[in-house]
Amino acid sequence: MISKIYGSLDLSVLRSGAYKMLADYGRRPSIPFTTKETLYQKCSRRVTVQVAACNIIPEIMEVPVAYEKWDTENKKTFEWKPIKSVYRKHYSGLVYSLDVEKDKHYIADGIVTHNCLYGWKDGASHLWASDRKQTTLLDFAKPTRNGDHPTMKPVGLFEYQMLNNTKGGDVVLDSFGGSGTTLIAAEKNGRIARIMELDPKYCDVIIKRWQEFTGKDAILERNSITFNELVDVPI
Repeated sequence: MISKIYGSLDLSVLRSGAYKMLADYGRRPSIPFTTKETLYQKCSRRVTVQVAACNIIPEIMEVPVAYEKWDTENKKTFEWKPIKSVYRKHYSGLVYSLDVEKDKHYIADGIVTHNCLYGWKDGASHLWASDRKQTTLLDFAKPTRNGDHPTMKPVGLFEYQMLNNTKGGDVVLDSFGGSGTTLIAAEKNGRIARIMELDPKYCDVIIKRWQEFTGKDAILERNSITFNELVDVPI
């Protein structure tokens, strides 16, 4: 009976009906919501699951919603819930994805999607010091523009990541020191910062910023000269 039912179906009619449904909701059939290859991706409140397109139809499609705690009885981390509604909202800014390779990008539904920073690679050991409610989308206000550095980052942004992935006394490496935000965040939270910066101008910015924050003098280890004394030494 089942074979007879499937044998009587007109696949071309089904396809055209599905395409019409997508078109009615402003979606594209060429970019699927999910595929068989992506059905078994990890799902967690701190693991990003890429949705390659936004072909979302309410009351028909479902999305995986992670549990706040591990379900020890059923050994599940999420449950499927129906999409109740879809709304459109204007957005201006970068869109990121963990599945985009470094220095690459792709276009989905007319949106240029960039590569996303990751906390660690699969298989590597790591520390996670926070709960399962954290997300990979971080929203922090930009610092007030000043002449010290053109792209100064908010201290709170770096503190958030340090507290999630390090313990007190841990060493934090930043090989692109910039304005010294990593150094200040580490100083505030009992971490040891190791900072590198290529541009001498920004090296000075970092040191001055640290001195102003701590009230201490930066000292050159090889000869015990302070930064303020070194400024007056001819090169």
